[in-house]
Order: sequence, then structure tokens, then C-alpha cells
Amino acid sequence: PIVPACGGVSVYVTEPIGLVGESAAEESAVGRGAHQGIVAGGKLALADPNKDGSLVLNFALPYAYGDGWVAKPLPAKGLSIELSADGKRFRRVWPDGAGADDGERIRLFDLVRGKTDFKLKVTLAGGSEPLKALKAVGVFHHNFMVLPALLKGRNKVSLRLANPQDLAGNPLHVTYVYDQATGTPGKLRPTVAVATFAPDKLTHDFDTGRYHWPLMREIRIRCGDRLSRPAPARGEMDYSAAPWDWAHWGINFWNDFERGDRHGWRGKLTMAKTYGGSDFALDNSLMSSDGSRQLKLIRYGSFLNRDSKFRCRLYVNNVKHVWVYSRNQEDKVYYEKIFTDLKQGQWQTFEFAFSDLTHPKEPGQKARNGWFMSNVYMVAPPAEGKEKKDVEFFIDDIICYDGQLKHDPFKDINAAKKALREDPIWRARPPK
Repeated sequence: PIVPACGGVSVYVTEPIGLVGESAAEESAVGRGAHQGIVAGGKLALADPNKDGSLVLNFALPYAYGDGWVAKPLPAKGLSIELSADGKRFRRVWPDGAGADDGERIRLFDLVRGKTDFKLKVTLAGGSEPLKALKAVGVFHHNFMVLPALLKGRNKVSLRLANPQDLAGNPLHVTYVYDQATGTPGKLRPTVAVATFAPDKLTHDFDTGRYHWPLMREIRIRCGDRLSRPAPARGEMDYSAAPWDWAHWGINFWNDFERGDRHGWRGKLTMAKTYGGSDFALDNSLMSSDGSRQLKLIRYGSFLNRDSKFRCRLYVNNVKHVWVYSRNQEDKVYYEKIFTDLKQGQWQTFEFAFSDLTHPKEPGQKARNGWFMSNVYMVAPPAEGKEKKDVEFFIDDIICYDGQLKHDPFKDINAAKKALREDPIWRARPPK
């Protein structure tokens, strides 16, 4: 599996070629009883060149698949690939089967979506040439809160399995890719750490340092004699490696960005200017079609307005005002408010109530309690005589809450536990 720490979608890749060096380890590679007459080594070949041979690739996970495919090119003759969702009835997907051929792969979307388990049966006809390449991929949905993220300091990773002796020919490589704070303000160190498990090595120690939680990018798990290389970092990361910023009773969302997560915010993390000496704040990153900056921050997500209020720490410089708006799902109108009384060049508390937002064409009509509000937009246009490049616009320590904020997570580390005790839905003790 290749699991990005941001959550959402991951891939499970099966390449049974080149993973097994000796025939004695064949069963470990493809599952006991799953192959008949095929030798998996540097290539897939028939044990008896005159007889058909097959193997079954198992795609069993606790997550639901959203897509899948078999990579091309594939031989037009001598190879048959079938898919089964129950392990009993198989449907042909190659050649001329139920799979959708897009030229580069055989898509299995309609056959695997919503499934947590499926099997691919690969058959070589007698007299066929060895298969030099075969790659099958399953794309599954998951949640970042269940990912095995590393913690600050010393970590011990252990592997438990019923047949550790099978690791002798097929070591298990677990690759952690993360960014790590160095203790120097504004500097992150990309880190790749590998744990290789063998019969006599079922635990591995990591030390991620004392400065900060690791900002997890990716976890790669591979069984066999080759390591898979992490993907190069591209674009902005929403690490979302830890569930500290949960919403709880009375809280719609809150975030301090300290774990490298954005949780719905569209913007880029910055270490250049932060509130109170923290490690991260959020800077705007959107671009206009002409290539210039859009001085806008967006928080995606909807919630029911229950006398809801928004508060954050705001830093602006060389801005005319801050324009805030949110979409009411009932009449599809963006209700808004402009704030001009701002301190330039310093951090300040910025807050508003959603009931203060007004209809853009009917100023007397304000957002009501009970309306379903969608997204929060913050825009900071340049001041007179200034250009977009002159503007500084950062936010940090954000919270959106209903009515009175009884338990402030920025002031009380036990705020979530206290809120849970008062939750009219759960009315339960905090989980142990």
C-alpha cells in the first residue's frame, strides 16, 4: 500500500514479479493455494510450459475501494485476467472483458467501487511466453485519523504476524516520509526513514527529535526484495497527520495549524510570520487567471448556524479592509461584511458573528439562526497606493463556535473532554 498522510485516497499496488527469488517462497508472495503451475521470480512463467498456469492476487482491505486497474501493455494472446468480488464467480476483464480499456490500463471502476475485497485471477495458457511485467492497482478510501503516524520523540514500531519465518525470503519494508522541524525557525527537514522487518527483527525504533510532531507525508509498505521510492513532493501539503483539531459539542471547527494540517482551509502553511511564536500560520496561496495573487483565504465546509461566531488571530499589512462572506444554502446568497478598523503590521484578534453578515443587495436582511452556512471566505484587497505584492495577510488560531464558548481549546487542553461530558447526544464519559 502507498498511503499519503493527508487521507482521502490511497493506492494498493500488487506487482508479483521480481518479489520472490526462490520457488520455495512462492506461496508467501501470492498466498497459500492461490497459484497453480506458475513460478513467480524475475517474471511470471509456467512451471510446465505445456500446461496452463494461474495465480490469484488478493485485494483484501478494511477500506472501500473507489477504483482499480491493471496497467498495460498486456499480451493480446495467452493471457487471461478475471475478477471476482466473492472469490467464487469470476468475470473476464482481459482480453475483451468487463474492464474498460482506456489505452494505458484496464479500468475496473464499475467492478470494484464500494467493495472491500476482490480477487484477480491471472492465467497463462500453455505454450505462452513468460510475462515480464504485471501491475495491478486498487484505489481505496480511508481516513487520516486511522493512519499510523509517528509521534514526537522516540517511537517503537512492531510487527505481529503468524508466520514470521516467511519474512526470510520476503522482508517487509515500511517507509515513513515526513517533514521535521529542526529547531531553527522557518526550516523544515525532509526525512525518509525505513524499517525493514525480518524473522529476527520484528521491532524498529525511530527518533523523530524533540522539536515538533513529524508532519507525515506518506507511508509505503512493500513486501519483497526491493524498496519503493517515495514520490517527490509536489505543491502544497495538507499533512493532517493527527486528530488534535477535532470539532466537539458547540464547536464547528478549530485549528492552530501546529501539526501541519489545514483541515479544510485553502491556503499555504507558513513559518515566516506566526502568532505567539508558534511554528505555523496560514498564508493565502490562490492565484488569478492572469498569474497574480488572489488575496483570499477559504475554509471549505458547512455547518448549521446556531448563533455561530468566528474568531481568529489576524495579521494584515498594506490592506484596505477585510471582506468576509459565507453562502446561505437556503437562498444561495453570499452574506457579507466588511471590516475596516484593523491594525496594520501586527497580530490582532479578529471576530464576527454570522448573524452580522448581511444580504449584498438588501442590507437590512441578515443571516438567521438555523440557516445552513457553507464555507468561510476572507478577502484582503490592497490599500490605496499599494499593490498585491505589498500585501501581508495571515491567520492563525481559528475557531468557529456556537453561542457561548464554554470550553476554549486554545486555553484549556481538556476542553474537548469537558465538552463531551455536556454533549446532549453522547452524555457519556470520555473514552479511555
